[in-house]
Amino acid sequence: MQVWDGISDARIQFLASEVIRPSHKPLSVGQDAPEMARLTENLNLQRALLQQLQSQGVHVTLLDKTRVASIVSEQPLSSSSSAWPVVQTNTNRRLRARLLVGADGPSSPVRSFSKIETFGWTYDARAIVATLQHSASGITSLGFPRPCTTAYQRFLPTGPIAFLPLAPGRASLVWSTTPELAEALLGAGPDVLSVMVNAAFRLPDVSIAYLHKLLLERWAAVRAGKEGESQINAEAFVDAVQWRESSHSVEPFSALSSFEDLQGGVPSADVELFPPLIQSIQPNSAASFPLRMSHAEDYVGPRTALLGDAAHTVHPLAGQGLNLGLADAESLARCIADAIKYGADVGSRTSLADYPRKRYFANHTMISATDKLQKLYGTRLGPIVWARSVGLEVMNEWTGLKGGLMRVAGGSGEPSRRHGGDGGLVWMAAGSGMEAISVVFDTGRTLAGVVGNLIGERRGSVRE
Repeated sequence: MQVWDGISDARIQFLASEVIRPSHKPLSVGQDAPEMARLTENLNLQRALLQQLQSQGVHVTLLDKTRVASIVSEQPLSSSSSAWPVVQTNTNRRLRARLLVGADGPSSPVRSFSKIETFGWTYDARAIVATLQHSASGITSLGFPRPCTTAYQRFLPTGPIAFLPLAPGRASLVWSTTPELAEALLGAGPDVLSVMVNAAFRLPDVSIAYLHKLLLERWAAVRAGKEGESQINAEAFVDAVQWRESSHSVEPFSALSSFEDLQGGVPSADVELFPPLIQSIQPNSAASFPLRMSHAEDYVGPRTALLGDAAHTVHPLAGQGLNLGLADAESLARCIADAIKYGADVGSRTSLADYPRKRYFANHTMISATDKLQKLYGTRLGPIVWARSVGLEVMNEWTGLKGGLMRVAGGSGEPSRRHGGDGGLVWMAAGSGMEAISVVFDTGRTLAGVVGNLIGERRGSVRE
């Protein structure tokens, strides 16, 4: 994975060979190299889960084309037992649950039924998602075929843009930006979006800001019903990008060029530092959704438990939303299995107490870290840009730390039974990463204080 600052170009590179493995042993001959993470489409994940259920031979009833109409509490038969939640479906079916698990998204009806409060805030941002189509026959600087196994993320002041490989010639786009830009980028059409995505990964911040201003002006004119110069077309933005590239002395064969070098030749040495050029957007794949940070005050209610987005939502810049939800599911399933093993009530708070104890702090750490990163990279203030760039480059030289962070980011960093006894090491590495981020913040605050003192002294000398 290649991650870099959109203003200073400070960069951190995550290599699969640096992943901390549980065995800490070198790879043997013929053994596959470790992976940082794997990306898969939601349909494939659902299919695999359904096949897993069938292979286990357990009794599971799936209700298709069914939605929850209401959730009510059924009065207990005796005062010694708590009320059971009853789910009423739109098909007039009543489901009486000893334990009702809310994995029903950010606007969770189960959470509302449980009367569990949440805290957080909405970001002034939307995430654009789309499936990108690019050349699958890229060549590295050494002349070898370029594998589609590297993710790219650039932190722009308006929000991060990420290129996530899915398959040869296909990648997923996640671009967090302002609501106004998100509307304009989607409204301008897939051809303009392709041009803007290529430019967003390559052009300096001053030129990206110019293109954004141009797009917003054109989009405002289109919405106002004006003609002429208000028309948005890909050719106009291709000309604008080419002019900006020439003003930055970007050669046509350079890795910083947003257009294919039709004359071929040997690629530049830094070609692998940037994603392949986007050729088109898969039809009907582009969409956007609002971003927010939220965390439930508790994960367990009266015979209810929350997991995934029902319990917490996180900024997508680290790609950890699904991983956190899967870790929640694993931890909750372990609590339920233990309760059944010892003959306990699976819906009691006592049986479920271990679930929030193990997951709440881990989730809150990731939520807080991504929230701070979003704020840290959302400014053009010089001292902050310098501090975060130094911190990023220092972390890039810290191989052990990067290895631990990659295991956490890949969803395999939670201390659990399947990971043996190295979980503490991984979380120590993750904690060190949080400390490094904290150092960047402290440096920025110190610099801001110094600048403020200097300004105050200067004003004082003027008054004197």
